[in-house]
Amino acid sequence: MTIGALRYAGRRLAATPGAVGAMAVLAVAGWQGLTVHLNYQAEWTALFCVGGSRPLPPELDNRTYRFAGSTGYDGQFYRLVAHDPWLTRGYSKYADDAAFRWRRILVPGVVWALAGGARERIDGTYVVVVLLFTGLGAYALSCWLLRRGRHPAGGLLFPLLPGTLISIDRMTVDVALYCLLFLCLIWDEERQTVRLWLGLALCGLVRDLGFLVIGAFFLAEAAAFRFRRAAWMLAAALPGAAWYAWLRFLLSTASSQPLAPEVPQWIFYEPGYGILLRMLNPVHYDLSRGKAILAVALDEVALAGLVAGLLLSVVLFRPRKAGKLEWVGLAFAALFVAVSSDWFWRDPFSWPRAFTPMLASLVFSGRQTARRWVWMPLAAVTLRVGLQFGTQVEGILRAIR
Repeated sequence: MTIGALRYAGRRLAATPGAVGAMAVLAVAGWQGLTVHLNYQAEWTALFCVGGSRPLPPELDNRTYRFAGSTGYDGQFYRLVAHDPWLTRGYSKYADDAAFRWRRILVPGVVWALAGGARERIDGTYVVVVLLFTGLGAYALSCWLLRRGRHPAGGLLFPLLPGTLISIDRMTVDVALYCLLFLCLIWDEERQTVRLWLGLALCGLVRDLGFLVIGAFFLAEAAAFRFRRAAWMLAAALPGAAWYAWLRFLLSTASSQPLAPEVPQWIFYEPGYGILLRMLNPVHYDLSRGKAILAVALDEVALAGLVAGLLLSVVLFRPRKAGKLEWVGLAFAALFVAVSSDWFWRDPFSWPRAFTPMLASLVFSGRQTARRWVWMPLAAVTLRVGLQFGTQVEGILRAIR
């Protein structure tokens, strides 16, 4: 075989969905290894972003990297769930809201199962599971694009989705939802009915927003007058609802304290206009002047991009022509009205996770091939999320020099 033939075969192999998934895993693992070793003294628990004053179970406390002066982030609580998924060790008392965190059982439950319940293996397994969902998501997106005549290498954009970047950096569970979304889209087109139902059911167990995916698939089928199939998809919400009910029963019997309501009280607090209040009242970051100006500017760009994405999701929607991904985009656009409280928009790692499916719908649905400007909302939000990695990049550069 000639060198030219080898190069051609290599290019063909690199363009396959399997190769795209593998490259995504290698790239993310390389970044995590680099930042952990050069920024966090090779302490992999730094990826869970545990706050300096956050109380922890004694058996975890002495082997946890902490961020002094920080309250930490969500990954620290999903780590607790992975160590005690069935509420037998009393770890729920160390969470900010046990009912809220333990509802999102899929990723921590998979971690616990793969680690065989062994406490010493759970933290490492958690990082691996996030990597696997990232690679599988890139593979699924690559397959989705290939089915639409687009280049499969576009699957490498999956790790760059705003919510995926946050999962990679903070060990949140959202990457599993995005991965399952694209798998469900493929199984729906292939009429893999059982796989599709299981995938949708797992969406509801990843996090509460997974029910929006189920609802979008249901509405798409109902709009096409396929009511039997619509009912079958709606039934995929039952496993998640059953877990919620069982969890609430367990927590209510284990504690005399009243549980927080299933629907947070801040929902609909400032419907539709909270984001405008946030844009008119910028966050004052404790950074140098130049960095603070850049952060505020990118905040405004990202929020404006989200509003643009919201409007595009509604304006471009055509019920009779829309595919499942467009229905998902519309469902997550509707979420905007419910979660528009001013404070919700102040965390640059919070709202991008919730609206990543809407932004991805604009970019990856087949109707948008000729509209290249639909990339702009996603790019604006990704840019702001990427800025959060700046401190780590500076640390890596210092260490290399």
